[in-house]
Amino acid sequence: MSLLLRAGAAAALILVTWLLQIVLWIGIGLLVRRALTRDAPPDRGLYERPVPVSTDRYVTDSGLVLAVPAGEEMRCLTTPPPCTPHPQPGLVARDSGDPGAGFAVRSEWRPERWPNAWRAEAGVEWSAALRERFAGGR
Repeated sequence: MSLLLRAGAAAALILVTWLLQIVLWIGIGLLVRRALTRDAPPDRGLYERPVPVSTDRYVTDSGLVLAVPAGEEMRCLTTPPPCTPHPQPGLVARDSGDPGAGFAVRSEWRPERWPNAWRAEAGVEWSAALRERFAGGR
């Protein structure tokens, strides 16, 4: 009978040891998780640019009005669409009542302020070099 008591006590000890290990691992896991993670702020960490971009009004050949970042600023950021740092005179709205329908270019590609406002002449040089290169291959 004492052998059965010893076997029962050993089984109970093993069971208690397993339960303590499970509780310990869960506790450590919760502590580590709390230490390694933080709650996201209510705005999810996305912030608007505090200073709005000043823009100029640009009217294309078709009468489409675009906002263009003023000066050397090359980003529209918080400016509502349609906004572009590289206005194209031949740009037209596919559907004047629905900007979601998209836009098209109805003339030769000649964007202004391209590739950048302070290097606009580089875009003209690049376009001329391409025209010369491909015109000579015909």
